[in-house]
Amino acid sequence: LATAIPRAPPRLSSSTPPRRVATEEERQRVLDAYEAGDDWLTVARYYNVSRAAAYRLSKSGDPSPPPRGRARANCVKCTNEMVAA
Repeated sequence: LATAIPRAPPRLSSSTPPRRVATEEERQRVLDAYEAGDDWLTVARYYNVSRAAAYRLSKSGDPSPPPRGRARANCVKCTNEMVAA
């Protein structure tokens, strides 16, 4: 009789690491390096920060974390009472 071979759980793709938010120190280091004259792409690669985060930091100049969890402007219903207030 054939016995059932236990199957291993499906593996996630190992090519992409899990996303993480850069710490305040990392964002400040990226911003300092960019303000010192380095290219934002080079800074992103060197400090292991996503290119999007490095670009956003280079344009905004603000090391605070990006806003999360707000309602989108096109989904918010505005009533007459809200306009009058």
